[in-house]
Amino acid sequence: MKIKSINGVTRRRGTTIAAAALSVALVTPFVHPVVNPGASPVAAAQDAASAQDSSVDSKGTSEATAIRADGTWGQKKGYQGTVYLDRDSNLEDQNKADKAMSGVKVFLQYVNGKGQVSPIYYTTSDSEGKFVFDLSNAPKDALGNPVEFKLSGDENFRVRTWAENPDPAKYTLAAGGDMYSGRFHKRTTRKWETWDFTAGINRIVDSRVVFQERPNLDGWLAKPEAQWTEAPAADKKWPEDGIYGTARGNVWWENNESGGSLANQYYMGSSDRAATDVKVVGSYVNDEVARQFDAWKAANQNYSREEFRVAQKEIVDKYQDEHGAGSHIAESRVAYVKDDGSFYLPFAGLYGVSRDKKGSKTTDAEWGKLVSAKDEEHGKLMQWNGTLGQRHRHINEDYMYLYPVVGDNRDLWMGNYQDNMFQPSYGGELGIENESANISVQNFALLTPRPIHDVFNYDNTSSIAAPRDTAKSKTTGLVPNQKYAIEWFADGESTGVTCTVTANELGELESCDFTVPSGLSKATVYSSQVFAADASGKPTGTLLLADSFLADPTGVRYNDTKGTAKEKDLEAKPSFDNPNTDVVEEKPAGATFEFSDPAAAEKLGLSIDPKTGAVKWPADKQVEGENEVLVKVTWTPAQGADPVSREVPAKFILDAPAPVDKTADKFEPGYEDGSGKPGEDAKVDAPKFTDKDGNETKVPEGTKFAPGDDAPEGVTVNEDGSLTVKVPEGAKPGDKITVPVVVTYPDGSKDTVDVAVTVSEPGTKPEVPDTDGDGIPDSQDPDIDGDGVNNSDEKAAGTDPYNPDTDGDGTKDGDEDTDGDGKTNKEESDPTVDESKDSDGDGIPDIIDKDDQDGPKGDKDGDGIINSEDPDADGDGVSNDDEKEAGLDPLNPDTDGDGTKDGDEDTDGDGKKNKDESEVPEGKVTDKDGDGLGDTGITDKDGNGKADLVDKPDAETPDTKKPDWNDVKATPGESVEIEKDPNSGDVESGTTVEVTDGSGTAEIDDNGTITVKPDEDAKPGDKIVVEVKDPEGEVIDTVEVTIEEKDNSDSKDGGSSIPSGSSNVDWERCAPAAAGVGLPLLFLLPIGLASQMNIPGFSPLVKQVSAQIDGINRQLAQQNVALQKQLGIYNGPLAKQANQINLMLKKVSAEASRIGGGVALAAAGALALGLLINSCAPGAGSSSSSK
Repeated sequence: MKIKSINGVTRRRGTTIAAAALSVALVTPFVHPVVNPGASPVAAAQDAASAQDSSVDSKGTSEATAIRADGTWGQKKGYQGTVYLDRDSNLEDQNKADKAMSGVKVFLQYVNGKGQVSPIYYTTSDSEGKFVFDLSNAPKDALGNPVEFKLSGDENFRVRTWAENPDPAKYTLAAGGDMYSGRFHKRTTRKWETWDFTAGINRIVDSRVVFQERPNLDGWLAKPEAQWTEAPAADKKWPEDGIYGTARGNVWWENNESGGSLANQYYMGSSDRAATDVKVVGSYVNDEVARQFDAWKAANQNYSREEFRVAQKEIVDKYQDEHGAGSHIAESRVAYVKDDGSFYLPFAGLYGVSRDKKGSKTTDAEWGKLVSAKDEEHGKLMQWNGTLGQRHRHINEDYMYLYPVVGDNRDLWMGNYQDNMFQPSYGGELGIENESANISVQNFALLTPRPIHDVFNYDNTSSIAAPRDTAKSKTTGLVPNQKYAIEWFADGESTGVTCTVTANELGELESCDFTVPSGLSKATVYSSQVFAADASGKPTGTLLLADSFLADPTGVRYNDTKGTAKEKDLEAKPSFDNPNTDVVEEKPAGATFEFSDPAAAEKLGLSIDPKTGAVKWPADKQVEGENEVLVKVTWTPAQGADPVSREVPAKFILDAPAPVDKTADKFEPGYEDGSGKPGEDAKVDAPKFTDKDGNETKVPEGTKFAPGDDAPEGVTVNEDGSLTVKVPEGAKPGDKITVPVVVTYPDGSKDTVDVAVTVSEPGTKPEVPDTDGDGIPDSQDPDIDGDGVNNSDEKAAGTDPYNPDTDGDGTKDGDEDTDGDGKTNKEESDPTVDESKDSDGDGIPDIIDKDDQDGPKGDKDGDGIINSEDPDADGDGVSNDDEKEAGLDPLNPDTDGDGTKDGDEDTDGDGKKNKDESEVPEGKVTDKDGDGLGDTGITDKDGNGKADLVDKPDAETPDTKKPDWNDVKATPGESVEIEKDPNSGDVESGTTVEVTDGSGTAEIDDNGTITVKPDEDAKPGDKIVVEVKDPEGEVIDTVEVTIEEKDNSDSKDGGSSIPSGSSNVDWERCAPAAAGVGLPLLFLLPIGLASQMNIPGFSPLVKQVSAQIDGINRQLAQQNVALQKQLGIYNGPLAKQANQINLMLKKVSAEASRIGGGVALAAAGALALGLLINSCAPGAGSSSSSK
């Protein structure tokens, strides 16, 4: 048995693209807040955890989705019982004082010996508190098999029941049907129920759902908390110095009742856990109030329990009004539960024999007063009963109340104090009160009556699993910090997979994941079963909770579609074949397909055929990278079964298309600003061009220049790019005229450049513009407007080089932060040089580069090594090349942004972190491929060509295919050879053939070639049937040979149509070579070249030929051999060489790339050409009529 331990801390993992496409709400169902036994005493007593949201699961897997199953009282097939409020006496006895509760929702679930767990059912109690489940209509699993409520014939049939609390602030659920609520039990472990499966009857009766009142509900059964008395010791534990005047008992977390225990109470057993440090408060009324209680009872004979409770409350309220809050109680003392679950609560007591008798040694002033600390004693009986003349002391134990403080929402069992009133410490017939207030068996059990264990991603009906699927579970409502064992079963038998899980402080268990075996061959019920764990972590054998799901070998999947984006339309088709079985599974009849998230698929431009499931992606919609969409497949697995659905990913992995360089990206045009007088023409020289490195270069030939949008009137742009700008007559000196010029390069890409012309004074020399007044002409000033940002950077940032505050917001452009990286523009620009600053060398100026460290010269992880020399640029523990192989960002330590570093993720799901599967070289490396990142090579320890962090170990390969032979024709008396289909399986040594019908003989050689010779007297139309058997005698194929008439023409005696006329060609050999080998294979030469060169119009032909080549070759292989042998020109060596070409062609598989396939086809065609020439040359080779 494999056991793994999981603590109570919930782990979070990153989401994938598939997870983003499929949104599943997994919400904890009906968690009861609990106190933390490991917290401080005050926190343990006062704090209760917040409730969690209800589950949103499929039908019947939670309380929220439970199935209504109302029945009729006394029906023969079902489950029935009563709901009541326990007011006194034993838990299982519904007495006169107890009160029937109507409108309570009761839940039920059962599990059979096969491990199949039913849905959750519910019904509601009637006005008499009665409830009945009708379980006569068994649910069916996805294959149509009923999951019956059947008590007989299944010794492991179990049932569990529980109830919804109608008023959690007022009631506590003490029992949920068969004593302890919400746990599975069977016939031999039940407490209260009666299982009746006599002839024609199949029911469970005598169930009891029992509520009790929440302790000290209105606060008058103990003094105000500030008046409680705790032990005067650092550990707050009372010294245990005697039994007199004390109350003792146990408080524990109840896990499950063991077999053989009594049915009237809970016992603290080995699987239960002490409620350490929980606070127990005990109180009793003073003598004066006790006498008033006695007087009321004497005056009201035959009173009911409820009447006396009401009277107590009235007396207490009146007394408190007169004497103050809590004055009616003699003392309220506190004890803390010890590590063994016990508590010791001593009372000081009151002076006097009793509330009605003072005693001779007690003064009138002392009588009824609290015993002083000096006189307090619990070890000497004489000081309590007055022996030998000592003073008596007493407590009013018939008007007491004890309770544990566990928060407002904790369910518990109050052994002796079922309802809210002062009562005897033995009122529930469980406590013991001996002489001198020696009180014991004051027990309280803390309960978790509504647990849920749900395998949330698969079930028995609509969501069945397939091989390699992983089931996950959610468990809530158990004992906090308790150790449990979750064991997985297959059709009722243990799989050996067990997890030891410790509940967290909310009573939740982490999932014990289970993966369906890849070799699954039949439909199987897998059940996850929760047990209490022993000291070693193994299951104790007492089943608490369970859930199940159905796994079916019928699988559906889409293979990854790979290619280059924008190159051609792509299509992904589903497959239902399970590679772990011998048969080839087909698509179930009536299967339908749809996208799980149609909006996401539409956004990508994907479409789906609802009948075939083919997912198509047009070339113009494709984007590079890994893109995945979920497809929901629905089918009916068997007649009479409900439809089932499965969601599977269709993934496209596309390389980026080859980049198209634009000329505009390579050049930067620049004009010198001009000037002119009003009414005159201003001349501006042609622009100068610089390359991307800032070096001056020539303009590409064919570049054109034109005025841009909003160009002023009177502007002429010449062919060489120079400008003539008409300065208006009314222009004022200092005005600026801005002329946009559009530069169009030969490839169609464009740049737009603004040219500035400044109006000068009439009759004066044109002033040299100096915008910022720094004495440097604008034409020479790297920072024209003096805002601390050079002109090139201003252009890159989209700000005006002539305006220090482009947006007019009062903040200079140099003090803005264009790229939002926390640095001002002037901090990212050098105003002394008119070229953009690019710190990390990524070609993006710092001023608009939000990340100045992601280029080849940057240092992304701050380790002192630039990215182009750093083997792990982002410092996440995974090498650059491994990250690229896994689709991660080598410059982002948390690619998916989920808070978990890429190195701590597990991309291939093999249980190993990415950083544990990646080897990062020490020190610096080089950047050989020029991508700006240090090259490391992938980590590939097994040498299979795949990076380890995306290389999950493959499942076992399926058995090889069986060999196959095609049917042929033959003539009487002449042998025919039948070669094995080259695409079929290998022939095992010891394979035999046998003629089972017809007249003739058959034999098989070591290569798998079958030779069949019909008898001479065989007639046309006769058939010879040959069975092929493997070494064990199993028939693996059947071959039919059909007899046809002999061709009596003699090709050697004038009947030949072989051409003549050339002394350099041996047509006797050339003809069969051309017919059998050369021409079919030469046909591949243009096909291969067409696929390689992408010749227009050839794409459909290439696709068609690629799909048919394999079939053509198989036919030629047999027909040519037969033809050549009938003509007497069969050439053995030539056939072997042709066979080698065929082997080459087989390597051109569907997975080969277009280029590789094209080259292979062309190469095969060229090889065939050489073979044909060799066969046709004079004197080349010799013919033979035998192999």
